[in-house]
Amino acid sequence: MENYKLTHSEIAEAAAETASDIAMEFGIRNHGAKNILGRLVYAYPIPRGGVAPAYRICAFLPSLRLVDSPANADCFIDDLIDTGKMKLAYAEKFPGKPFFTLFNRGDFGGAWLVFPWEEK
Repeated sequence: MENYKLTHSEIAEAAAETASDIAMEFGIRNHGAKNILGRLVYAYPIPRGGVAPAYRICAFLPSLRLVDSPANADCFIDDLIDTGKMKLAYAEKFPGKPFFTLFNRGDFGGAWLVFPWEEK
């Protein structure tokens, strides 16, 4: 299986798109750094892979707040969908809470995705 090395630009683009998806899901319209509707969204970043993407998404969605417990979250953020098991596990435990990712491995022909911070 081949590796696909993601760039920081690809990650930033995906984070902006995911921020837009989260805003649409929760009916948020952003204007610069100000959230017009005043709605905060609480997101739980899936440990370990979801932490860096969640912070990157926050740069594009000022109304996003990260929480330390999945029980306190409105949604979940992870780096990618691989097999879908993680998404399914959270969907079963927290029904109705959306799950957002930057990438879907299937969109890359099944290649293993390598983030810039994972390279040695």
